[in-house]
Amino acid sequence: MLALELERWVEEFRKKYPGALVTKLEYEKGEDAARAQAFHQAVYGGGLFAERRLVIARGFLKADSKGELAGEVRKFCQAPDAGTVLVLVEQDKLIWSKLFPKAMKELGDAGRLTLREFIPLAVTELERWVATRARQEGGKFGAGVARLLVAHVGGNIQTLAQEVAKLSAYRAGAEITAADIDHLVSPVVRDDVFAFIDAVGRRDLGGASKILTDQFNLGTSPQSLVGLLAWHFRVLASVRDALDRTQGQPTPRELAAELKLHPFVVAKALQHIPYYSATRIAGLYDELATLDLKLKSTRIDPQILFTVFLSKLASLSVAR
Repeated sequence: MLALELERWVEEFRKKYPGALVTKLEYEKGEDAARAQAFHQAVYGGGLFAERRLVIARGFLKADSKGELAGEVRKFCQAPDAGTVLVLVEQDKLIWSKLFPKAMKELGDAGRLTLREFIPLAVTELERWVATRARQEGGKFGAGVARLLVAHVGGNIQTLAQEVAKLSAYRAGAEITAADIDHLVSPVVRDDVFAFIDAVGRRDLGGASKILTDQFNLGTSPQSLVGLLAWHFRVLASVRDALDRTQGQPTPRELAAELKLHPFVVAKALQHIPYYSATRIAGLYDELATLDLKLKSTRIDPQILFTVFLSKLASLSVAR
């Protein structure tokens, strides 16, 4: 989110001041004196015709609080040049008790600086952000599809922004569907996600329930887990259909190429596929839709609803 906001600020600044000078500086440990000189030139100097300046300084609050660089930054923030906008960017956790960050926080508390913290968004916030971003890109998501995209990609805002732009351009104003995401978006492979899916696929009720509890404790939304399971069943349906149509035994890589899926995803699906006929997958998908409806329309504990659903998977025998 911070990276996207920086891009937007630079774009807006250049629109407002076409002749402005934009300078980006990066802190390097042990080079405080050189960085102090570069900073001074950036905030007070510039080109002959640049009346406005935007300076983006990354990691500068790591500088020695008694050093030349910290002194230059404090001096500017206490009495900024009227033509310069300074953005101090810190991507690592700050220790506000240290002298230099503490001095900046005091300036923020006094209204001399604007302090803004970017924290990871909750799943529901990510879904709203995706829907809003799509409208900005001239696109729109069908019901539940924004949730599916978040389940595919996770909380990386830059990746989500890229995928929203791609999907919106692909659909050219038409509604973005779950099929579009399956076709165009490669799911992010995360250990916790595949551990859950693997346990579900192996009908390991104990293992899946434990991971489910961990996910709820971490604040993962029930709808996000529904989206994840829906994706899992769609992958199984695609693999099942390809196997039923193909003579012989295609390799995971051949299936992955045909289905446009990650080879690791297909390899996992092949381990589970003996328990899933096309009819069984369709039935489970319908039951998952019912689970989703109950999550939205009843006050039953979501974890209980998921446990009941998972118990049905655990009892499956090899499909005939």
